[in-house]
Amino acid sequence: MTFNIEIFPRLLQGLVPWTGLGPALPVHTETAAGVRLSRHDHHNLELKTWVEPGPRDSQTEISVFLFVPKSFQVGRWAKADLEKDLFSRARLAMPSVSEEPGKGLTAAAVLEKALRALKSATESPEDQATEHCQNLGSIVSEWLKLRGADHRRRFRMAHSLFIPVEQRGLELRRLLVEVARTVELLQTLRSALEKQMSQAPVTLHLLDEYLSNFYVKYLGKLRTAMEQTDPQSKEKADGEVYRAIWAEFEGALAGFQRAEADYRTRFPRRVEIAATPFEQEQAVVRLGQLKKFFQSRMFMEVSRHSPATRFLETTAIIGTAIAGVIFALLQLWSQSAAASAGSGAFFFGFAILAYVARDRIKDRAKHSLHKRLQQWLPDTNQQLKAEGRLVGGMREWFSVGAPVPDGVKALRKRAALDALEPTLPEDVLTLRKELNLQSHSGAEPFWALQESTRINLERYLKFMDDPMKEIAVLDADGELKRRASRRVYHFYLATEITQLRSDGQTARSTRQLHRVVLDKRGIDRLEAL
Repeated sequence: MTFNIEIFPRLLQGLVPWTGLGPALPVHTETAAGVRLSRHDHHNLELKTWVEPGPRDSQTEISVFLFVPKSFQVGRWAKADLEKDLFSRARLAMPSVSEEPGKGLTAAAVLEKALRALKSATESPEDQATEHCQNLGSIVSEWLKLRGADHRRRFRMAHSLFIPVEQRGLELRRLLVEVARTVELLQTLRSALEKQMSQAPVTLHLLDEYLSNFYVKYLGKLRTAMEQTDPQSKEKADGEVYRAIWAEFEGALAGFQRAEADYRTRFPRRVEIAATPFEQEQAVVRLGQLKKFFQSRMFMEVSRHSPATRFLETTAIIGTAIAGVIFALLQLWSQSAAASAGSGAFFFGFAILAYVARDRIKDRAKHSLHKRLQQWLPDTNQQLKAEGRLVGGMREWFSVGAPVPDGVKALRKRAALDALEPTLPEDVLTLRKELNLQSHSGAEPFWALQESTRINLERYLKFMDDPMKEIAVLDADGELKRRASRRVYHFYLATEITQLRSDGQTARSTRQLHRVVLDKRGIDRLEAL
């Protein structure tokens, strides 16, 4: 699963605005954006949207469609309850990079910026030094994170059907060169960091440990890619050249791992030496604290409100006015009817009924008007700020049973496992986001926005059968036997990301569809379709 729309292999193209490390560099002439879906844990899916603004203000629309089998009876829950299963947050991130000359910030330029931040940290007062250390940690950790994701993807691509068998060894060799270059740049930064350790504030020592943790993650992604390589793809490429390059790659990675294990002995509170369950628990907590401390400069100030609530009183007043007019008309009619009938009892009884009717009409009118208004207004409207500077806004709509675009319908239909599946009814939960971001033109520094949405599916698990189910089968001789088999359920999640031009027309659009395989224990896996 990778970012779409011009994101990889451009890993970093500039530095985020909080670095304060010099003037802006050349960037893309168009807004870049992408979306990636992953399994966060047993109960949550995570959808990450990445947008890098261009030279003009931009608008990007992200739509998410969750297809749930009708048997789960989504209608039993109110919209407000289902909306609680969605948790989103926005943060700043580093834009993309390209090692091609003239196409953005290179890895060497990232190192140069990091060294300048280190120099500022050692020459500044303690309070300012902490900020520079946080800037440095943000730069390098984001770079390692994105390099790891890209290198893992390229390792897998080297064994895919898109690469001719005879070229797979050469692709591995090219990747190994970039991996070695990444390690070399990190070591250069560490050497400069070590020279300042004796006179540096405590924050630099924490920074050293923090970067080491991300470097271990980087190596771990490469090791995981090797372990998960399809044996059949290796067999097809089997040959003297390929085997030699594979052994070279594996040997280099093992060497990097051994060297880092030796380097990490300087950290007395490293996670790998935690012996007891309590120490392991504390070590994991500390990892999270380190991450929050050095990435705090990337957090955004989010001002959230619901536009519909502003009109709640207005709709209530209009509803009351409508009820009042109807009540007055009924009063006039009842008085004339009572006069002609000559009955006070009739007038008294009708007045009670009219009062009750007025109260119900007021409530109905208020709710009907408010519901119609909500169709046009977003559920939430957010202002996004970084370091007190407005960088854009985001509006969200959540609905149950809203019409699904034809393109998404076709995508869902093509993903059916057999002809029976499209005939089964489904409920569709729709989340739509509209990101309006300011440009990076003029004196604006470079930055990118990463918006993450977690989709919790725990409420559906309680209605599922046990994960293992016994099925009665007949063998070839007609003997009845019992066979244990897994019982899984299929949800589908489609995403559509659309970038709009300044005139409101679509610049580009792309869709993805994933099958979410679940059982009673939670989310088992995602299958990209």
